[in-house]
Amino acid sequence: MDRALEILRPLAEEHPDTFRPALAVGLNTRSNCLSEMGRWEEALEAVRQSTAIRRRLAEGRPNAFGPGLAMTLNTLAIDLAALGHHDEAVEAGRESVARYRILAEAQPDAFRGELAMSLNTQANQLADTGDPHGALTLAEEAAGIYRELDEASPGVFAMDLAMGLTTLASRLDDVGRHQEAVERIEEAVTIYRSRPAKHSEAVRPDLAACLNNLGVHLRALGRAEEALAGITEAVEISRGLARTNPRAFRPALSRYLIHRVLCLRDLGRLPEAVPIVREAVAVELQVAAPAPLARLPESASRLSSLSGALTLAGQRHDAPGVTKEVAKLRHRLAKDDPQTHEPEQAATLDLLGRQLASVQRHAEALAAARKAVTVRRRIRARADTPAHRAALAASLGNLGEYLMQAGQRGKALPPMKQAVRLWRELSEADRTAHQPVPALALVLLGFLFFGAGRVDEAVRTAQESVDACDALAGLDPAHGPFLSVALCVHGVILTELEQRAAALPLLERAVRAARPLAETGPAPYRTILASALSGLAQCLAEEPEWPEEALTYAQEAVALLTPPAEADPLVLEADLARALPVLGLCLARAGRHGEAAGTTERAVEVWRRLRDAAPAAHELDFGAALLAYARARLLPGARSAEALAAVDEALAVFRGLGATEPTLVERQQRLALETRTKLIRRST
Repeated sequence: MDRALEILRPLAEEHPDTFRPALAVGLNTRSNCLSEMGRWEEALEAVRQSTAIRRRLAEGRPNAFGPGLAMTLNTLAIDLAALGHHDEAVEAGRESVARYRILAEAQPDAFRGELAMSLNTQANQLADTGDPHGALTLAEEAAGIYRELDEASPGVFAMDLAMGLTTLASRLDDVGRHQEAVERIEEAVTIYRSRPAKHSEAVRPDLAACLNNLGVHLRALGRAEEALAGITEAVEISRGLARTNPRAFRPALSRYLIHRVLCLRDLGRLPEAVPIVREAVAVELQVAAPAPLARLPESASRLSSLSGALTLAGQRHDAPGVTKEVAKLRHRLAKDDPQTHEPEQAATLDLLGRQLASVQRHAEALAAARKAVTVRRRIRARADTPAHRAALAASLGNLGEYLMQAGQRGKALPPMKQAVRLWRELSEADRTAHQPVPALALVLLGFLFFGAGRVDEAVRTAQESVDACDALAGLDPAHGPFLSVALCVHGVILTELEQRAAALPLLERAVRAARPLAETGPAPYRTILASALSGLAQCLAEEPEWPEEALTYAQEAVALLTPPAEADPLVLEADLARALPVLGLCLARAGRHGEAAGTTERAVEVWRRLRDAAPAAHELDFGAALLAYARARLLPGARSAEALAAVDEALAVFRGLGATEPTLVERQQRLALETRTKLIRRST
């Protein structure tokens, strides 16, 4: 074809009347070939040239060249839509329909089929631009014409009728008429399956698309099991097609794999979906690699869905890898058109940070959060709207939180203060729309103020966070766990300030707020309850009259945290290890010294290993475990030398942290000194 066009171009220049029509046909044919190969940008350029030539020809001889122009305009509409130029596609399609209407009115036998084709194309374009009812009207007209033609000439228009029914089914589905959609698409499947064996290969792509669409419509009716059967067949067909023509058929295969995953999710069979998700990711990355920019938003959206599916299937260690690929695509898009694509780029970076933080990959989470903040600042600089301010506040809050998790609490204070300031600048209505994020930012800010020695601000901010979360829980009980977090942090701060009488009711209320949803909600809610129980146990353990009650709460906290820690130790072992020193102290207070020694020894072993891997992130918890280890051995016959070594190591940790966060370790440092004095006295 390329060689033919090389010959035709100079001939068309020299003898336009003779060779321009042939050049236009050649360009249109080349466009069709390129689109079948997935080379959409080249296809669009070829059909644009063909359209320009045919328009000039039709101006001079409309009867001779008008039909060719109408056909090329239809092809142009398809190629424009494939590259995301939907408004232009609608205009091209509208002109094609108008021209075919005139032609079909004059010569119905010759042009009614082409009119139906252009109506079918225009229906898809209108659906892409948010006009579902207009699209349905055109799809109904197209399918009606094809049905009449098929009845008049059985078999001749069968494939066209199947195509029209497929489009009609999608447009019915768009307006919520799901059962009618299923009926139309089932009719189309029947037509495709009825083709003679010698034609079966030619219709396999259309049959696969039809089976996939049938599955989509069945899912909308809640018939996931039936949907899965059809989509699975579509996947099998498309795998074979993609092996022979990867560039043309991989996009469809990726789409069908995603729909198969959604069916398995609906059926509660997500573990089965994991290998399918991985296959879909690999296919979509192959699709995206050579794709033009206009196709990248679709690839990014599909990969985002697949990342979410991995998380839902419990594969959260794998999800960040997929989201990183989404971030790369969003970066390419934002580099080309910042105003359009930077918001999605920032949202992807926010998600990536959360996913990385959830699997303890602190340095990478911080890098993603810093990039998100940079992008959010650029967006706000262009348009300082409440929505952009809120988004920047959320990204700053994420950055502060990840710095805290990485043990860089001193560096976390500035971004968290900025986040809270931005939230406070918003109207009450705007702030409420983004809850509980603003309230949780207050929780973390209170803790950071405390660590920095700004005690009055810490207590005041902690109370403000409780008030904010209290209001939320009053509006919606589902916010109870967030209230529990705020109460727990406030209670822990007061406990560290040795205001246990004030801390105790807060911590008791934290347990009550977390318990209802912890029993029925997702796993993180049980972690919140365990934290509240552990905080309450620690507060009670310092009071001699409540050792058994403290022990009960500490044991419940450890029981809640043990199963998830055993299932995913890399991520959740730290939560359990944080509760073990408290349990050890409660056991010691209750006189169960052997169990106390074993529990605290286990805590030190875990925290030493975690601290060695990430010193800054785990230094404070390591020091607390060492102190608990030593305090649990303040009894006759205990291994005093080992306890003394532990308390000396704890003191070294606390002194190091105290240089920048004096209030955070003040009470523990004092307890360590008291413990050391008692151990020395006993040994002498």
